[in-house]
Amino acid sequence: MDNVESVRASGNGIEFPRTAAEDVRFERLRATLLDEVALDGPPIRNERWVIAPYDVGWPRYVRRPVFQPRPDWETLRWFDADAPGFISPGATAWAAASALIRSLALARIADETDDDSSRYRSLVDANVAELGLQWGMTSGQARLLSEDAAEREELAIVLARYDEAERESTPLFDAEPYLETLWAVSTVIRATERGADYGLARFVSAGALRTVVDAVATVIVNEFAPVEILRNVAPRALGTALAALATFVKVTGDDGLATDGWRLLRSTVALVEYLLTADGRVVDEDGGDGHNLAARQGAVGQGLVYASTVGIDAEDAARSVCSYLLDDLWNPIALTFASGRDADAHAISVRDAGDVIGGLHAAASLGIDGADDRFVEFYDNTFDRGRLQRAQRLAAADGEDQEPPLPTGAGGRYGQAPVYNGEVAYDSRTDEWRVTDERYLADGGLYLAAQILQAVCP
Repeated sequence: MDNVESVRASGNGIEFPRTAAEDVRFERLRATLLDEVALDGPPIRNERWVIAPYDVGWPRYVRRPVFQPRPDWETLRWFDADAPGFISPGATAWAAASALIRSLALARIADETDDDSSRYRSLVDANVAELGLQWGMTSGQARLLSEDAAEREELAIVLARYDEAERESTPLFDAEPYLETLWAVSTVIRATERGADYGLARFVSAGALRTVVDAVATVIVNEFAPVEILRNVAPRALGTALAALATFVKVTGDDGLATDGWRLLRSTVALVEYLLTADGRVVDEDGGDGHNLAARQGAVGQGLVYASTVGIDAEDAARSVCSYLLDDLWNPIALTFASGRDADAHAISVRDAGDVIGGLHAAASLGIDGADDRFVEFYDNTFDRGRLQRAQRLAAADGEDQEPPLPTGAGGRYGQAPVYNGEVAYDSRTDEWRVTDERYLADGGLYLAAQILQAVCP
């Protein structure tokens, strides 16, 4: 959970409040939330909320961080957090999805333990998700989603990447941002429905979000055939398409769009089955393994499980794909998954890790032996020993001699935030891990956070 909260406190993105009017709204909102719990004040001092993160961040603290007795927001800002950056629909949508999933998990904890701090943080998460989607999608200040489709006049809407420095948006016409947005925002709606007993629906405008997913799904159904996704993105994106469409058909209120989405889902499953080898490996059109085979297997395996939940016969294919991940790509020496069948070095990005976690969660849901044990081993070695997680705020062991280290021991003058690195790599010839990308990548990082939260807090 540290990743979601650390990004929110980082200053690295669009913050709320930003204006005098928003200051008044913020104070009223915070007072309303505090009235619902028995707390003297918010768990974080001087807080402000990043509601839409920049695509890239450098999670080094510029002051000595204060975590006890209450974290102080003023000390948790990242290096260069005030520099304008780019904001993508995928990162904005996954920020909201991870916040809502976390909100639901905290609400359950609060209900079971009667912990007011968890209850307050749950309410904050729900409001942050709504504010981020308002700013980026439903109200359109950033024009991440816009009716201005000048370059493609046949489109009802267009997604865009927003440049905060120039206050300009660049239209996006490839499949991936549409699939990511559809999946993440549909996930927000599902989490809101599941959190109805905890009052989360009071804060999230599911009706407005259904308008968003219906518009995005219309573009996907009309513009992106499965074979085009395969050729223009990657086979792994077919897994994203399966998960996105299966989640969408559960939340849309448009029966015609639900039928169109289901048909596209069925044809995507058929293409995936065509790409499977006899032992369950997902191949390119030319039979290759791609950048990271374990991530591909995980993404496609979880997508097939999602498809099987909406009446499509995909469970046998899912079992085959997930079994290949567990049986053929596990490296028992490194205790991580191989990026290829014959690879000596295994590079794992945050996005790769999210897909692998999704595949392991899917395997566990199918009852495949060893999935839960592999999850623990993969996490302990890739995230902790391998330092995909650069720091941890809450010590998992006594003292500071643990992996990953506490923030103040994670490097830099004042330490680093407890969030993910962009990529790590394992070299089987030297049995060593190294960090190969020190940036925080919001799209992949918040997708990974959502995957882990769904796996451990179903």
